[in-house]
Amino acid sequence: PAGVERLERLAAAPAAPTGALSAKASIKTGGQRHFYMETQAVCVTPFDGSQWEVVISDQDANFTQSCLALVLAVPEHQINVKVPRLGGGFGGKLSRQCITACAAAVAAGSLRRPVRIQNERSDDLRSVGGREAIHFDYEVQFDRRGVLESLDMTMTTDPGWFFGDCSGDVDMAVGWSDNCYKWKNFKVNTQAALTHTAHCTSMRAPGNLQSILATEAVIEHVARIVGKSADDVREANFYKDGDTTPFGDVLGKDGFNWTIPILWPKLKEDAKYEERKKAVAVFNSQNRWVKRGIAATPAKYVMGDDGYASGALICIYGDGTVLVSSGGSECGQGLSTKVALCVAGELGVPLEKVRVGPRETSKVPNNTATGGSGTSECSSQAAIVACKKL
Repeated sequence: PAGVERLERLAAAPAAPTGALSAKASIKTGGQRHFYMETQAVCVTPFDGSQWEVVISDQDANFTQSCLALVLAVPEHQINVKVPRLGGGFGGKLSRQCITACAAAVAAGSLRRPVRIQNERSDDLRSVGGREAIHFDYEVQFDRRGVLESLDMTMTTDPGWFFGDCSGDVDMAVGWSDNCYKWKNFKVNTQAALTHTAHCTSMRAPGNLQSILATEAVIEHVARIVGKSADDVREANFYKDGDTTPFGDVLGKDGFNWTIPILWPKLKEDAKYEERKKAVAVFNSQNRWVKRGIAATPAKYVMGDDGYASGALICIYGDGTVLVSSGGSECGQGLSTKVALCVAGELGVPLEKVRVGPRETSKVPNNTATGGSGTSECSSQAAIVACKKL
């Protein structure tokens, strides 16, 4: 798999100390708990012998369907997982929803009646492990101007009592760890330290939030040693169009748009950043106990549609109204609104004539999970393709 190849390539990469200066340190990020508005919730109803309807707050209905099929020992086509909407997910309902779903299904099968479970907040916080803590050890080489030479970093992840979901998080942590900077030599090793704690799971920007923070700490460390501002060091090391990342991506080609050279000066100008930074310094020099701060931080987030499989079912009725079944889950991000707008525009009908129904595995099977900031767009494109065929 691509993620495994990336980890192996970076673990074997050279990171020889070629710079005139070097620094070595550690930084540890803590964990973080999911606090979505709606805790894990499910209602399982058995009907017609061995058929099941599962109404659930869920980011990956197909995964839930597969888990329930194993637990109930029935084929997947006898289980319909329905997701009307969910009150926030942020990765906490990519896999952890299966704990409550399977428990409710076993009870419903034994009692032959509907069973509903919704976690109390305290139970939800205990059972959904949240973002994993990562300990970073790094050694960085650079010259006296603050131009980066090499980075050798080791990430030690705390996934809880087994590795599981954190494999994807670690892959993303590595894949974003270069952030926006050009390194002549770049090496990353990863390892897991299992602990007697709840298993962690994906949380918004899984892994890369931690690794970008660690890389920015490296930049701050370099800036202090060479006597420059962190912004000066950042600007001296930004990637340029045509540069190749440690992962083989050529910026400015093949969909890898590189907007930092445009956005960074534009942000500083529009926000009057330098002027405000000077004002902060003046204020801090005149006030002993009350301090102010201002900072700008760049981030490189790689995303695309190649990891998604999205479907749509369009039903047009005799009165001119339209019902859309989408493969993505509405989490409050506006997926249903985007899909409805695309369908209305493609079919040339008023928006009020279009309704987007619940996400159901019986209508749109084999859809990938909702996450990664691309599901809304891919679900909308699937609806557009369906409209064109009609």
